[in-house]
Amino acid sequence: MIPGNVDPRRPDKVQRYKPPASGNGNAPGEDLTPDYMNILGTLSMIFSMLGITMRLKWCSWLSLYCCCINFANSRVSDDAGNQIFNPFVFGIIAVVMPYLQNPQPMTPPWNYLFATSQ
Repeated sequence: MIPGNVDPRRPDKVQRYKPPASGNGNAPGEDLTPDYMNILGTLSMIFSMLGITMRLKWCSWLSLYCCCINFANSRVSDDAGNQIFNPFVFGIIAVVMPYLQNPQPMTPPWNYLFATSQ
């Protein structure tokens, strides 16, 4: 039991807080998820443009997949609606347009590797 007048703190064990150096880009406490989501949103727009212009159905589906991942990992902010809504609508348009032009099922890009020549 400690008597009432004795201070149990040890001043020789006290360490002053030093904030981490902000010079490097990836400090231990920094969250990079928003940066990755921005890259994913950009990839979604690129894939949707490829799907629409080149009529690549697999790019269109990949665009929609990236949009869904981006939406699932997004955080609530002021302009989040605009940053998520635009690529999502663009991804849906990218999926619909190639099927309107050619309703045949999608052929994956690796299909030619497994095709047997006769």
